[in-house]
Amino acid sequence: MKCKVLISNACVLLSGILMAGCGSKSTVDFSGTWINEKMGMQKEVDTPDGWKLFRFASNTVPMMSGTSKLTSRWTDSEGNVWAKWVSIGATADLNQRSTELQKYSKDGTIRESVWMISPSATNLVYPDKIDPKNPNYTIYYRAKE
Repeated sequence: MKCKVLISNACVLLSGILMAGCGSKSTVDFSGTWINEKMGMQKEVDTPDGWKLFRFASNTVPMMSGTSKLTSRWTDSEGNVWAKWVSIGATADLNQRSTELQKYSKDGTIRESVWMISPSATNLVYPDKIDPKNPNYTIYYRAKE
C-alpha cells in the first residue's frame, strides 16, 4: 500500500513539474525595448515601473512616459500571450486612463496592440480586438539587446 501511495505522489509531483515546464514556454517578458521605425513613436521602453515613448529609435529623451498596470493575461491555443493593461500617462489630466489590448508572439519578439482612452477612470473599457485598420493599432519588434 505504501508503494502505491509513493508512486501516486511521485506521479502527481512529476506531472506538476512537466506542466510548469510547458507553461514556461509561452512566458513572455513584457519589459524591454520595442522598435518600429514606421510608427509615429518609433521606440517604446517598458520596465516594471512604467513606459517611455520616443519619437525616433535613436532618441534617448522620451516624448511621453507613464505607468502601467497589468490587469489580465492569458495564452491562446497558438501560444501567443495576450495582456490587458491600464496606463496613466504624464498628461495634464492625471485622472485620464488609457487601456490597451496587447498580443505578444509566441517567441516574444513581436507585440501588436490597440489602445484607447477609457471613458471613465473607475469604469475601464478595453479594446475587444486587435485590428491593423484601427487608428490606435501599433506593432513593435523587440530590440536585440
